[in-house]
Amino acid sequence: MSLARNARKSGKPNPLISQATLAARARERQKAVDAAREKIKASAIGRSALKKIPPPVPVIDGLMFLDNLARLSSEPGRGKTFLALDMALCVATGTPWHGHKVRQGRVLYLVGEGLSGLNQRVEAWESYQRTTVPEGAVEWLDLPLELHDPEGIDPDGLAAYVKEEGFTVVIVDTQARYTAGMEENSNSEVGVLVRNLDRLKQAVGACILLIHHVTIGTDRPRGASALNGAIDTEMILVSAGGGRGVVKLQNPKQKNAAEHADLGFTPYICKDSVVMVADTDRKVTGGKVDPFARPARPPVLGSQAGHTIRQRITYIIWSTFQHGTSGGTKEEIKRSLQGDPDLKITSANWVKRFNAEWSTMEAKGHLKTGASGTRFLLTQAALEEIGADEMTPPTPEEERTLLEHIDTADDLQDGLQGDDDDED
Repeated sequence: MSLARNARKSGKPNPLISQATLAARARERQKAVDAAREKIKASAIGRSALKKIPPPVPVIDGLMFLDNLARLSSEPGRGKTFLALDMALCVATGTPWHGHKVRQGRVLYLVGEGLSGLNQRVEAWESYQRTTVPEGAVEWLDLPLELHDPEGIDPDGLAAYVKEEGFTVVIVDTQARYTAGMEENSNSEVGVLVRNLDRLKQAVGACILLIHHVTIGTDRPRGASALNGAIDTEMILVSAGGGRGVVKLQNPKQKNAAEHADLGFTPYICKDSVVMVADTDRKVTGGKVDPFARPARPPVLGSQAGHTIRQRITYIIWSTFQHGTSGGTKEEIKRSLQGDPDLKITSANWVKRFNAEWSTMEAKGHLKTGASGTRFLLTQAALEEIGADEMTPPTPEEERTLLEHIDTADDLQDGLQGDDDDED
């Protein structure tokens, strides 16, 4: 055995290396230690400096923040992409996200699952929100990137682009699509992804939102625990047990704020796609969704007392079918009315009473049909009676007072007197 190998095995200094060389190496190491000590010393802060650090800046109030790594996970088919798109478009347009204030800013959306069908989803959201997404407010990137690249080429290029363009939110949909070939159960490989995402977050100060999957049958995000520790905001979308896609958004982890209370969402058909509607937007009972209802942000009315059946029918047509649709059939309108817990007719002979009021509306010329002859909208006469403009959808404030403008004398006489005997 050579002297050098024997020295390594015994832990003694290698006799073939001169004392001068060993001393030089020791001095270099001490310089590195001293430099590290000075770096640590310069980075340590006291209480007064701590007070000067601004609080986390929310992107979506109480849920997502700047300089934040967030993750939204669920089983396939729960609607996480629809919900992520909803978040993105609210931030991009400055639209409150289901009652939460947003910090308006540009969004970069990495669409790893392709652009097909995306325009229909955006148009459905625009129709529901009664707004349009300005050019440049959101950019869609359909390009394979390797966010787990050990060299960090793609992540650093992405960080440079995000910083140059000034994006507020970057959405990665999905994590699996942008880490192709990574062993997601390996802490060492996932650790590379964590390092790259941290560099991206720190370089631009944006909110990075990962869309991910949970292990089937659980509410735990798939993969190694290394990423779990790096996540600042964890969101899980789970079934609410109500059927027809009713889900609940849970927030089990917040690094810089209190965990948010659960939020319920229901998918509603809108135009040629679907939008996610929160329970706080419109009351949903029993988890049942009327597949014909267009979600037009109607307010939740406290009681049907004081509103005639004809007023309720008018309101349902106005809020559900009047804008952005070809109208609703009589059966669809009836189902929408009876599906609304605040406006439904509760008397035993409700079908007879609905039909009678429908006939009155036809006789008054308050209903019109399209080319099919089977779908109905309110006529200009009906709109004039309620003081509405057919071409301009009502604001939420206008919707809340809509029923107050249609109390005609014959409505009150014909409707309210009869309702008193049968309705609560």
